[in-house]
Amino acid sequence: MKEAVKRNLLIIYFIFTYVIIELAAVFVTSGELYIRHPWVFLGFLALFSAVLYLIRSQKARYIVGIAMIIFLCLADGGFVLLFMMTETMFEFPMVNLQGEAASILDSLNIDFVFTLTSGTCLAFFVVAGWRAYPILPAIPKKKRYPLFATLLITGILLLNLLSFEAVRPYKEVRDDMLYGNSVYSYSELGVSGNLIYELADGLFSKSSFGNYTSGELEEFIYDKDNIYYSAFPENADKGYNVVSILCESLEWFSFIQDKGKYPNGHNLENPEALKELFPNLTRFYDESVIMENFHAREKTDISENYSLIGSYPVKAFINYYFPDNVIATSLLNNLKTLDGNILCQYFHNGFANFYNRKKYFTNLGFDRVVFSEDMEKREGFVNWLRKNERNLDYEMINVCKEEMFPTDRRFYTYITTISMHGVYAYRQNLADLGYYDALAEAGITLTARDNTMQDTFVHYLAAVMEFDRALGEIYDYLEETNLLDKTIIAIFSDHNTFYQGLSKYVKDTSDTSVFEIPFMVRCPDMPHEIITKFTCTGDIVPTLCDLLGMNVYGNLYFGNSAFSEAESILYSRAYNVFITDKIYFNNLNRIIWADKSCDETYMEGLIDRAYALTDKMTACNRIFYSNYFAKEGKSEMYAEKLREIN
Repeated sequence: MKEAVKRNLLIIYFIFTYVIIELAAVFVTSGELYIRHPWVFLGFLALFSAVLYLIRSQKARYIVGIAMIIFLCLADGGFVLLFMMTETMFEFPMVNLQGEAASILDSLNIDFVFTLTSGTCLAFFVVAGWRAYPILPAIPKKKRYPLFATLLITGILLLNLLSFEAVRPYKEVRDDMLYGNSVYSYSELGVSGNLIYELADGLFSKSSFGNYTSGELEEFIYDKDNIYYSAFPENADKGYNVVSILCESLEWFSFIQDKGKYPNGHNLENPEALKELFPNLTRFYDESVIMENFHAREKTDISENYSLIGSYPVKAFINYYFPDNVIATSLLNNLKTLDGNILCQYFHNGFANFYNRKKYFTNLGFDRVVFSEDMEKREGFVNWLRKNERNLDYEMINVCKEEMFPTDRRFYTYITTISMHGVYAYRQNLADLGYYDALAEAGITLTARDNTMQDTFVHYLAAVMEFDRALGEIYDYLEETNLLDKTIIAIFSDHNTFYQGLSKYVKDTSDTSVFEIPFMVRCPDMPHEIITKFTCTGDIVPTLCDLLGMNVYGNLYFGNSAFSEAESILYSRAYNVFITDKIYFNNLNRIIWADKSCDETYMEGLIDRAYALTDKMTACNRIFYSNYFAKEGKSEMYAEKLREIN
């Protein structure tokens, strides 16, 4: 026995090193030092150990062991980096991101604990193995049970693959999502286990969500008891134009001082100075209906889709999985159904290939899509992205405003900005425009070190000033062309400023208020109003339909109008969490945070809202995976029924 231990000492060193590296990665991403379902991880470990066992040279074992540990350090380190930057785990659809990967990881937040631990483990194996392998007993040249070892490991891995469905994923989205016992964390399967699961699920799984037959699906879609009737039917005949502006990472604390909500935000002796720094956002706030309790927790592409179509499938990225789907129920297609003369356009001062937008948005129904590659051909627009700077929102509006807001026909224009996109560091193009100087005059200054959270805040504010300038250009042009009083303008943020942890720093909280961001709608003839009920990304499309005087089939949209009494619940597809302003959970067995006011009555109502949402998710998944509206007559049926209720 002692001789066998000595002969396989390098394998024992390897197992010890691998376990510590894996648990370190789990700990820094989840705060837990164990793996709930370790069988996949143990199978992976057994496979690597078997490879070393089949090598019949101590020196070769040492060299291969070092290579394996380096690979494990880099692989686990990459997933830790992804989590630290985005707070998301790896999932198979991410392999489609291609060029977007650089923008997702556009700064390196190296985790000290994991780097130190994995580096120490690697050093241990290198040093201990170097001292040990020359004096370890020679390994008999005759291979012992290689076929048995191979079959054993293959069986373990196959058993793991067969057990995946019982561990974490869900195919039904009702009770599985609300009462499953899984957590959105690498502590569920481990980093290695999650990788194997995602690859197996992505490559081999044939997703089949829900049990609706075609007849049951249509009965659910066209349920007359769940029609969203507009509270403003008189607006239907006014023919308002619509402008939706998704503002990358816009936060309330950008232009509002509130030490109660934002303790590390503005602390100006004269808060009125903010009105001079952000005059157009201040004006828009004063002229709009304000969804003060609006929450979002998604990546930009998912938020875009929520604000365009009002729904999203559970386990896919629409832009890549379903770019050719017929989506008859989007806001722009609803407008086209009821007004065939309306012009629908999309503008974004980022690259066209990001998130496959050019292909997907063209097929979604936009008559025209315009990106930075198109804008840079025009005088007055510099494609700063090619110089490793963010593009300027004002330049986009300045060179595209005549196309964005035509005077000869009704229009729906969707604009996605980029100036406020992280990472927040010194930007020469913002400095040249005088934003840092203006902030300094107001008492908001950079530190000498230029690497503090205060500096991150200042760099962010300079970017918001650039968007404010762009908003001013929109105001000026719409007033010059007499379009302002004929146009509904919605401004909303896609997510909080999670880059560099800015939101958590400024808000200094761990509850769901960290996800509170702006949603404001300026509608002609509507006074300034504050809506305090919980609202979320899923409410954007129903709210705009409501303001347009449009009645819609509510089961097609995850949210409710902000003007209705109904309150929504947000499901974040990117982070696998449910959110309201009072509770935040992976599932009802894994509550992350809950306010003290979450009594039995509140929880009963919450569960009803959650079931209503998961029923819609089930239908949504069937619609997307079957490309339901591409089937013969289905889009025409929807258009006819939409006209009937309007």
